[in-house]
Amino acid sequence: SSDGPRAQEWPAGLSSDNLHGTDKRRRRCTRRRCCMTSCIVCPLCCGGLLFVLLLALLHVLTDMAVEAFLDLDQAEDRAYTYPNATSASLVSSVWWPGCGYVHNMSDFSSGCAEPCFSAEWLDDMYAFNLRNPGELVNYTSRQADGVSTIKLGGWWLPAPASNATDPSPVVVLQHPFKSNSNHFRLQMAAFMLRRRGFGVLLSNWRDHGYSDSSGTGTYQWGDAYVYDVLGAWDFVVADPDGKLGGPRSSDLVGVMGFSKGAFVSTTAFGMEGRIPGAWADGGPFTPEAVFKHGARKTMASMSVGFLAPLTVGTVWDRLVEKASRRGVHLSRHLPENTLPAGPDTRRRIYVVADVGDDTVPLSQAQSLATLLQGHAEKYDATVWTTSASCHGSSHCMQLLDEYEDYETRLCAFWSGVFGLDSSTRCHSEGE
Repeated sequence: SSDGPRAQEWPAGLSSDNLHGTDKRRRRCTRRRCCMTSCIVCPLCCGGLLFVLLLALLHVLTDMAVEAFLDLDQAEDRAYTYPNATSASLVSSVWWPGCGYVHNMSDFSSGCAEPCFSAEWLDDMYAFNLRNPGELVNYTSRQADGVSTIKLGGWWLPAPASNATDPSPVVVLQHPFKSNSNHFRLQMAAFMLRRRGFGVLLSNWRDHGYSDSSGTGTYQWGDAYVYDVLGAWDFVVADPDGKLGGPRSSDLVGVMGFSKGAFVSTTAFGMEGRIPGAWADGGPFTPEAVFKHGARKTMASMSVGFLAPLTVGTVWDRLVEKASRRGVHLSRHLPENTLPAGPDTRRRIYVVADVGDDTVPLSQAQSLATLLQGHAEKYDATVWTTSASCHGSSHCMQLLDEYEDYETRLCAFWSGVFGLDSSTRCHSEGE
């Protein structure tokens, strides 16, 4: 016998190398189970898994963002542009808050508009538009280097002959995101303006309403849309086709918009120093800020809001890159860039915002107000902050929920911009 240690005996057919491999596999298997159960025990492995899941989430969020923020939705963008539409028929054949899509004036008799607004106002609007019809007109976007010139279309809605000066002042009205000239907000605002003696052009951006396609398939945001607004303004000033009552002085044509339309109109106001005034209701200050706000809301609804700080900025960067590949630069023109370059003429601008707006948060209007206040030599700014709500929405709903006050303020502002007496124009029953 040997006094030394006994040689280790391995089971038949199993070498020490094979055993070590089995141990390794067992340890890998253990780590896999660890990754699925406890990040405390196996943090490195679990961190890798979370990283993979985060990449997958980024991919999903980017696809969602492209569809919601970049890709045109032509069902929405060209809604209600049916043949033989008239300014009167649009009152009774579009979507209204609380009532949904209506087909005739009797649909309002159920009281669906209450308590936000009155069906009686819509009856007045319908009768007014019957007496004072408008017409569809065509014009082009303003020419600019690197931007396609597009044939645009919109509604020319003249002031009633009994109220109009010769020629009457005109407001170019711009629609919100995923919308067009036939949207209920524009129709209501046009009615308010026209019965106070102001003409209105309800304009459409490229790819929207009655305007031609750009071929990009993409929402332009801070890119080409500003030239669509400026083209509409040029058209009213020059009246090249003789359909608008003749050429007008540039100081008789203002711009106005809701939501994204306010953003683009404000940008155009900064670029074109001859525009005498602008009304901006519920507009974003930048596309990036309003996108990130919406993205955080969406992630919260998916129960992954805690990951927003890690993902939203990256998703925005990817959106910018994807838009650029399509020839669209989302932030090419912004109010923060164009307004400081305006002339030192104290032009008037009215900003409307709602404290409860969860689509374009109040901070966006506050950023615009701060910018304007920093350029008091250029702009005479008024900010109206309210707390309006209409059937669950607080985004650009003041013109319905605070109808009479909104119309009075609107009339007084534009009367001041155009140098008109508001004492009788804004406090009578209108046409």
